[in-house]
Amino acid sequence: MDTLLFSVSSLRLISDDAQQKDNCHVPRHIWQRWIERQRTEVLLVEILQRDVRHVLCVDGYHEQERDRIYISQRYMSDLEQQEYVEVRVLEELPPLATRITLEPLDADSYGFDIAAAVSQHLSHWHVLKAGTILTVPATEIEGYTMDIYVKATEPAEIVLLRGEVPLDLVPLEEPQQPQQIQRPPTPIPAGPESFEDFGGMLGTHAPIQSNSFIPFSGQGRRLGC
Repeated sequence: MDTLLFSVSSLRLISDDAQQKDNCHVPRHIWQRWIERQRTEVLLVEILQRDVRHVLCVDGYHEQERDRIYISQRYMSDLEQQEYVEVRVLEELPPLATRITLEPLDADSYGFDIAAAVSQHLSHWHVLKAGTILTVPATEIEGYTMDIYVKATEPAEIVLLRGEVPLDLVPLEEPQQPQQIQRPPTPIPAGPESFEDFGGMLGTHAPIQSNSFIPFSGQGRRLGC
C-alpha cells in the first residue's frame, strides 16, 4: 500500500484506554480504506521518521484531523512531534517470536515474579521490538510497577506475539568482593646464633583462597503461562 504522511500526537489526548499497548488510532476514512483491503490477521502499520522505526497495531479510528495519527504515549519520546511521520500498512506480518530476553532495570524487581507479570502485560500486545522498556505492574503488590528492558527478541528485532513464547531473565550480577592482598612473610635476620635453625623457620605459605560467586542462573518462562 501507499505511504502516507501524518502529524503525530499522543493517544492519551483522545483516549485513556490502553496507554501501555502497541496501538494507534488513524482517521476514520483511512481506517475504513485499510480495513477493506486488509489481507493479514491483524492490521499493522510501520511508522518511520528519520532512523526511528516502530510497528504498531491499528485498533481504532478517530474523528479528529484527517492528517493525524494518534499513538501510544510510550513512543512519543522517540519522535519529533513537529515533523511528519511516514506511515504504511504492512502487507506481511513480522516473524513469530521464539524467545524474549528481559532485563529488569531495578534490582528490587528480582524479588517479584517478573516472567508472570510480563506475560500478563504482553497478553494485550501484538508486536514487540527489542530495546523497548516495558512498565509492568507487579502481580504481588497492587500499584507497584517495574521497568523491564527488552534486551533481545528472536528471531528478529520486531516479532509477532502469538501463543507461548519463552521468556529469559538476565541474571542479577552481585557486586564483586574486594580481593584480599597477601603480604609476603617478614624476613627474619639470620644472626650467627640462629643460622643453623634458619631453614626450619621458613614455613610454606599457602595462597589465600577467595570464595567464588555463582551468579543467579535465570529462569525461562513462557508467555501466556
